[in-house]
Amino acid sequence: DRFHPDNDPGDLRAQYGIKDDDRVILFVGGLDTPHYFKGVDVLLQAIAQIEDDTFKALIVGDGDLRAKYEETSRELGLTDRVTFCGRISDEDLPKHYAACDFHVLPSITMGEAFGIVILEALATGKPAIASNLPGVRSVVNDGEDGLIAQTRSVEDLAAKIRIMLSKSSAERAEMGMKGRAKVERKYAWPQIVKKLEASYQEILA
Repeated sequence: DRFHPDNDPGDLRAQYGIKDDDRVILFVGGLDTPHYFKGVDVLLQAIAQIEDDTFKALIVGDGDLRAKYEETSRELGLTDRVTFCGRISDEDLPKHYAACDFHVLPSITMGEAFGIVILEALATGKPAIASNLPGVRSVVNDGEDGLIAQTRSVEDLAAKIRIMLSKSSAERAEMGMKGRAKVERKYAWPQIVKKLEASYQEILA
């Protein structure tokens, strides 16, 4: 209910200096040492490989590694293309998903066991690019509602971002709506409760 295709980003894109025709990549995650495995460094290096100035990246999150990532962004010459949004309130988080064209979760280890942020993106009707990790890849249907990128590979992540950027807005929207339908079918709380109850019944039997 909170993450929905009809959510209005409001003036968020203008607030971040994003032009009407810019495509927006979104990353959401902790920027602290316990969440080092989120792969922000890989994402920044991948963005630096893409010769296209008509897209922006929003990095939502905060923590003790943020200054390091910001320094990496400056060293890679990405100051005009990457915005560190900091910690976002629960109220404003759905707006950030609504403001993006697709979501990226470039995690590098199995410390990323699932990736709730992917479900939030898909529920908002946005396709996702995710690392090829056991739990994470189970959430994305490669080529249908998102793309799977080789774990830790800057080159492959850059290639997948290029593919997503090359698609029309209608194509990305179609992928996103397939994701929304999947979330409603498999991951909505009423469905999860039924599965959990069935598991309890099986164990008790």
